[in-house]
Amino acid sequence: MENPDLLAMEKTIRTTCPYCGVGCGVLATVNSETKKVSIKGDPDHPANYGRLCSKGSALGETLSLDERIAEPSINGEIVPWNTAISFVAEKFKNTIDLHGADSIMFYVSGQLLTEDYYVTNKFAKGFIGTNNIDSNSRLCMSSAVAAYKRAFGSDTVPACYEDIELSELFIICGSNMAWCHPVLFQRLKAAQEKDNKKIVVIDPRVTDSCAIAQLHLPIKPGTDTILFNGLFVYLHTNNIINAEYLEQCEGFEETLFACEDYKNPAIVAQLCDIDLNDLLCFYNWFAEIEKTVTFYSMGVNQSSSGTDKANSIINCHALTGRIGRAGMGPFSITGQPNAMGGREVGALSNLLASHFNLNDDNHREIVSKFWGAEKNISPHIGFTSPDLAEKIESGKIKAVWIMATNPVVSITEANRLASALDKCDLVIVSDCSKQSDTLKYANVILPAQGWSEKKGTVTNSERCISLQNRLVEPYANAKPDWWIVCQVAKAMSFNGFEYASAYEIFKEHVALSKHQNSGETQRSFNLSALHELSEDEYTNLQPSQWPLHKIDDSIDKNCSKRFFEQGQAYTSSKKIQLIPINPKPPASQISQNYPFILNTGRIRDQWHTMTRTALASRLNQHLPEPFVLVHPDDACKLKLQNNDLVQIESEQASIIVAAKFSDGQRRGELFCPIHWSNAFSKNARVGQLIAKNLDNISAQPEFKFTPVSIKAAPSSWHALLLVQHEIDTQDFLIDEQFLYWSMNKHAFHKEYFLSAKVGCESEFFDKTVYAWFDSNTECVTYKDEAQGIKHIAFFSQNKLQALLFITPIRQELPSNSWLNSCFGTDLTGMANEMNISEALLKQSFVAGKPASGDLDVGKIICSCFTVGEKVIKKSISKHQCKTAADIGRCTKAGTNCGSCVPELNKILTLLSLTEASGNPTILKAGRP
Repeated sequence: MENPDLLAMEKTIRTTCPYCGVGCGVLATVNSETKKVSIKGDPDHPANYGRLCSKGSALGETLSLDERIAEPSINGEIVPWNTAISFVAEKFKNTIDLHGADSIMFYVSGQLLTEDYYVTNKFAKGFIGTNNIDSNSRLCMSSAVAAYKRAFGSDTVPACYEDIELSELFIICGSNMAWCHPVLFQRLKAAQEKDNKKIVVIDPRVTDSCAIAQLHLPIKPGTDTILFNGLFVYLHTNNIINAEYLEQCEGFEETLFACEDYKNPAIVAQLCDIDLNDLLCFYNWFAEIEKTVTFYSMGVNQSSSGTDKANSIINCHALTGRIGRAGMGPFSITGQPNAMGGREVGALSNLLASHFNLNDDNHREIVSKFWGAEKNISPHIGFTSPDLAEKIESGKIKAVWIMATNPVVSITEANRLASALDKCDLVIVSDCSKQSDTLKYANVILPAQGWSEKKGTVTNSERCISLQNRLVEPYANAKPDWWIVCQVAKAMSFNGFEYASAYEIFKEHVALSKHQNSGETQRSFNLSALHELSEDEYTNLQPSQWPLHKIDDSIDKNCSKRFFEQGQAYTSSKKIQLIPINPKPPASQISQNYPFILNTGRIRDQWHTMTRTALASRLNQHLPEPFVLVHPDDACKLKLQNNDLVQIESEQASIIVAAKFSDGQRRGELFCPIHWSNAFSKNARVGQLIAKNLDNISAQPEFKFTPVSIKAAPSSWHALLLVQHEIDTQDFLIDEQFLYWSMNKHAFHKEYFLSAKVGCESEFFDKTVYAWFDSNTECVTYKDEAQGIKHIAFFSQNKLQALLFITPIRQELPSNSWLNSCFGTDLTGMANEMNISEALLKQSFVAGKPASGDLDVGKIICSCFTVGEKVIKKSISKHQCKTAADIGRCTKAGTNCGSCVPELNKILTLLSLTEASGNPTILKAGRP
């Protein structure tokens, strides 16, 4: 029976997840006494119907205040808000007077709410008079935007999520959907199980997304346009065209001519480096199955020809009329929660608010007058974020305001940007987390409210607007981003920024979407049905997919969820444009000095630069340190052991990470995650490796193809250090004797992987770690001087305080899964539960092995329920589990977000093969 007193203290609030572009609805239950927030999926939200991924499920564990920015500061000195606002306003005015409006730049983020985005764009373009405002969406979505605008005349996604179920052929192109958009992946998996739809994965790597695919095409990186040009001409040759739809298109003959070189599938297969039969299978399925969705993401966009890649996909859909109808369409999926909202308000330097066109004189005048701007919007496209370092170096940018993003980690040539920011006259950073590397370069730091504290809207990948609600009181003196911008604008004597709430900004955003939006001037983005929305209705806004038209005081129920079914576009001719594509290779090529291709991307349980996800300890356990995936054959040639430290070097910089073997990699190719920053590791920032090779249409960088070298990184010794949170280790980490370190946060302690430079003696620890503890601390040690092994455990107040393991061989560090569970627990109680003495328990800590093998759960596979590999294997053996569902019934693994299900299936397959052969078997990459 539920406790009525507890229920009275708890309030459940609907909100939206702040991670990827899926835009999942969340039910957050807030305890007014403990201030704890528990999270579950909203069963009524159309994006997720109650399902959440591992990151979304752990949101309640990320609300720690330990790493929050509390107060504004100028040059390291805490100041009141009015001082900080006046300082920024005065600096901006002086900069404009001396160097002009274009000497100022704003670098904003898909983490902002639409209301934040809107006022910042209005402030920059309408009142300061510069188009130098760019979003970190430039790094992930700008090629998709440019391709849609080239084809449709408008940045309009034609498809929606229900097309996942309605499709009969679903193509995942350049996306590890299982890890990057897991809720949609589980939706696809459920639809496949119900309807037996065909699924194709096009990706150089074998990823977990391949687990449900009948066909995997591991194409050579950079050959996407060759593949789809070949498909285009194949469809035409076999008369798989929609002549009626083509009547509403232009550019067919030119596009077909550009594809002629790829009319022979054997040549395409050779150029793409894939099996000819697999290629023909894909082409035949596309030809035969009309209800086709092509779902594409960063693997397409993040390229020096990303716009062409997206248009080559759109061309094939237009040729066959598979746009705008149920179960069909070229569907670009966004990476951030409000990348779409940023596109709506024009937060890229080449866009204008509300789908008005920046290059249109009339459109600029319309928006200027609507805003009441003192001057017309500049006709010049602004600087893009990849150009920021160069523009600071050349003196063109004198002041930059960075909001809710961490470019010193995420941008290309990240070291160059760090150096440029260090020399920039004025750097302002609005953020909520102290763990942003970019803060180091800020003259002014402004504390922004984080998720759970602010209120406003976001728009997901299918154009669905949802509300993020305030759950708890804002921390210290943190303010909404929109408020901060408006205060600076008012301090600069600009009118039109007197908003009292996010609701008032949203109303203006809606009004602009309605403004001059009919007849010949019609735009796809239209929220006119929300024009008379009251503040109460805004607070209770239900998920709403645009366009939202109003007819006779009600929302037009016949308003299509999809666009371009009849081919009518927003181009000057009102026809869809087929774009002739001439395939281009990646901007840089491998060489004798840099013989490997580096691909980058996300992992399952982390997000961006980890400032939020790393606060949830269970999200740190699946893949606990920065790494690179290497094919075993390449590792053998390089004489590497699994988990060796390696140095990866490009022309720009080098990093040090752990090598992990994967036969899902193509030979000669590497994969490295993007998440680790200087706050969580030493020299593992992948962004510093990436050259500024940009798409010449979208200005999006090529993150998926960087020539690099890889070699072993020699060290004297390696260590695993586990230490209670109360111990300040910050000074310890900057010691130059470390070749490498990475850190994870757990509930009661911090976990470090450490490696020393050659020549550093392990006695280095004697003057550091021992100094953390007083004379009352019990110290138990084990040493093998000949082998260079040292184990030390520290105990105080009947609890484990720290553990240190040192060894010359990295692979001999103990399993940390059991050790991580031993902090914060009373030793007497633990010993009694294990039925051993405290002395034996302490010895087991020093040995790095539990007295009972059952306590070591092994590598964490399921982050949602912290289920380890050894537990899973024992359950398979004990309960004769045959499927992932069987494992789930025994251990709960895979029963929440389902992201770990492909890994559960791999374990089942490996155990089955081992049992059949009597020897471990490595699965080969290729077609599942």
